[in-house]
Amino acid sequence: MPNLTPKRRVAPQVISSTIEKSYRIQAIPHKGLGLIAQRDIPVLSTILISEAPILRIPSTMDEDDDTALTIWLERFLLTIPPKIASEKRKATHSLLNSHPEKGVLAGILQTNGFQLPAEGKWPECRGLFIEISRINHFCVPNCAQRWDGKKRVMIIVPVRRIEVGEEITVTYLVNVEVMVVKERRESLMKDFGFWCECERCKAEGGDEGMLEEVDGETLGGGSKAEVVLEAEVSKDKNQAERHERIGSPVKERPAWKAKW
Repeated sequence: MPNLTPKRRVAPQVISSTIEKSYRIQAIPHKGLGLIAQRDIPVLSTILISEAPILRIPSTMDEDDDTALTIWLERFLLTIPPKIASEKRKATHSLLNSHPEKGVLAGILQTNGFQLPAEGKWPECRGLFIEISRINHFCVPNCAQRWDGKKRVMIIVPVRRIEVGEEITVTYLVNVEVMVVKERRESLMKDFGFWCECERCKAEGGDEGMLEEVDGETLGGGSKAEVVLEAEVSKDKNQAERHERIGSPVKERPAWKAKW
C-alpha cells in the first residue's frame, strides 16, 4: 500500500458458488460487533460474503491528512444522489475508528481500509466495506478475503468447515503464519488498537514470557545459556503440542507485499 495502512491486502481470486446469508451480526464480548454462523458452512467452494466497497479512496491521497480526506469525501458525495450520499456518509461514520488522534475519516480509513489493485480504468485505491469490516481478527482464521476484480467485489470464503454458532474470522496480518506472538500482538495493537487474546496467542504467550525473563547471567542457579536452551526445548515441545491442538496457521496468499 503506497504510504497507506492498514496492512490488509487481498489477493485476486474468483470462486463460483454462493450461499444465502448464513450469519448474523451481533455483539461479542470484548470485541464489539462480529459475525456468527447461523448454520454449518461448508469449505472453499462457498462465497460467504460478496460486497462492493461503499467508498473507493484514491491511493494517491495522504491517509494522515484528515482535512483533505474529508474534503474529498464531501466533494464525491455531491456527485451522487442525495439519498445515496446520506447513506454512504452514515455508513462510513459508523465504522470503528481505532485512531481517533488522526481525525474521523483518516482514523476510519486506517482502521478499516483495504488496498485494492488497479484494474482497467480503476486506479489503485483504498476500499471501505461495511459488512466485511465487522469481521474480527483471529491468528488462525476460518475464512480468507479475496478481491474479485471482474465484479469489483470483496469476497469472504471459508478455509475450513464452520459450525453453527462459531464466529466468522479473518486475519488482519499479511504474514501471520510466520510472525511470533509478540510481533502479532504489537502489530495489531499499533494498527488496530487491540491486544490479541485468540487461542493461538494465548497458547504461545508463555513462550514469550519465558524468554523475556532470561535477562541476567544466571537464573534459578543455572547459566543464562542453559536457561535459554531449556526454554527453546520447551518452546519446540509446546509448538508441537499446539499444532496438534489447533493445526498449522492458515496461510494468507497476498498478491503483493504491503502492510488485517
